[in-house]
Amino acid sequence: MPALIGVSEFVEETTADYKSPITSTFVSRMLNMKQTISTLEELISHEVVVQLRMECANWYSNTACHCLQETDIKYEKD
Repeated sequence: MPALIGVSEFVEETTADYKSPITSTFVSRMLNMKQTISTLEELISHEVVVQLRMECANWYSNTACHCLQETDIKYEKD
């Protein structure tokens, strides 16, 4: 697996490629850059799924509590 790169490394590689495309090593580091992006996308995707699950659980919990309160109020009136 290729090593991950940091933002500063990416900026350095991009700047070097822009200034001197003939001697640039940007293309040789492309696997590292792709691996970094894939890892970041996977982490973000996982975090989004976890957040959605938590929100759904909270919504279900709040809805269930509201329904129980409505039921209790209804029975108290009878």
